[in-house]
Formats: sequence, C-alpha cells, structure tokens
Amino acid sequence: MLYQKCLNLQPRDSSHKSDLNKVTKLLAQFEQFNEYFADGKYEKAEELAATILLSCPEFKDIKLKYIECMMKNNKLQEALSFLEKKVSAEDRYEEDYQYLICLILYYQGT
Repeated sequence: MLYQKCLNLQPRDSSHKSDLNKVTKLLAQFEQFNEYFADGKYEKAEELAATILLSCPEFKDIKLKYIECMMKNNKLQEALSFLEKKVSAEDRYEEDYQYLICLILYYQGT
C-alpha cells in the first residue's frame, strides 16, 4: 500500500521499491532480533543487533539491547567501550543508559 502511494506520487522514480525493500529487511531483522533476545540466544541477538546498527546507528532500543546482549555474553569491557564511543554524551545521561553503565561497573567490580 505504501509502495503504491509512492508510485502514484512519483511514478517514474524507482528508488521507492529499493527503499521499501530496505525497510522491509530491517523490520524482519528486528523481529528476528526480538525472538533471539526473548529466547535467550544472546550471541545471535548481539550479532543481529550489530548488523541492524550499521543501517540504523541511532536506533536507541537496539543500542540498549545490544549493550545488554554484550553484558549477557560477558563482554563487559566491549559494552562499556560501545557506550563511550557510539552513544552520545547527552544520551548517556538518560536513565536507561545510566542503569546499564552502573550494571557494567558493578559486574566489573569497580
């Protein structure tokens, strides 16, 4: 339906199909990620989250769960490094990120 509307507005522009395919693929990856996460398959969820973040680097929910996956996979230093490098200083002050930072530091024993 969305694709048809795009075609009606700009019938000669074929980029709509490509963009729609990208969005459809990302939605499928996000659904698969949620299944892996819910099933406790954190290694697979971590890999898929990294892939999704390549296309959508500002996707906050995936960033948060990606960090959680790294923590579940005992990659505490990698999780902290990701927070420092890929999460803006402003976002790090949000409650969700503060909670994860505290958990990482607690589990590291610092």
